[in-house]
Amino acid sequence: MVRLKNFRGAPFWTGNRSLNVIISHFGSTLQSLDLYSLTNVESHMVQDILCRLPLLESFSAKYLDEKDVIEDPRPWVCLRLIKLHVSIWESSTKQPSSSPSTATETTATTLTLTEEAIDSTLACTTALEVLDDEANPRGIIERLGTLRRIQHFDLEARVSLDPIRKRREALHGEVRDLQLGLKNGLDKLKGWRNLRILALTGTNQIITEEDALWMKEHWEHLETITGKLNSLCLATNNARRKILEGRDGGACVFGPEGVYVV
Repeated sequence: MVRLKNFRGAPFWTGNRSLNVIISHFGSTLQSLDLYSLTNVESHMVQDILCRLPLLESFSAKYLDEKDVIEDPRPWVCLRLIKLHVSIWESSTKQPSSSPSTATETTATTLTLTEEAIDSTLACTTALEVLDDEANPRGIIERLGTLRRIQHFDLEARVSLDPIRKRREALHGEVRDLQLGLKNGLDKLKGWRNLRILALTGTNQIITEEDALWMKEHWEHLETITGKLNSLCLATNNARRKILEGRDGGACVFGPEGVYVV
């Protein structure tokens, strides 16, 4: 029996059916999955992977839309993730809609929903709504909070994503990059005690002083940040950096936009 542990999709490789076959046959053994070069891997497929591959330690894909997460009642099972590289978008609406864009049920040849799967998902969603937020992590931040082994979190928003973002906005309304602030649920990530690298390049963050102080207190192993902590004001950005650079017991290294410092 072949036990595939690592898979990296080449830029010229296409085919939803082929991807699903790989996941169906090797999902129980895959530890590293790099799909970033594949332009046809959509958000709902990324969500499906996070819900199906329990041994994943490293995963890269282009983007994940919160809309596709909150419409899917399944929990993430990839609790061994150490490195996650995906641009995450907050949807303009936080409530599940009737659009069947997420793949909550799959077969060996497709990642699209069947009518039976839609009925099952709606029934499951209704049942889960009675649970509290901790037992039922529905949003992006809550799901991320379950990844307690994470060491490298890369949200980098690259220019190559612009056409995909525009198409997504045309269909579902405005989307923006995930904001890492307390008002957006940053405290749900207090279990990220092993976080070492945080890549925020191009994500237009607006980190407050309170947010930076929280990161300083809870992410004690954080070593490297790329990108701006405040994209609106250079002076404010520098002030936030000083909070983390002056952390007791260790200091963050800040890389320039688009450059990793390890």
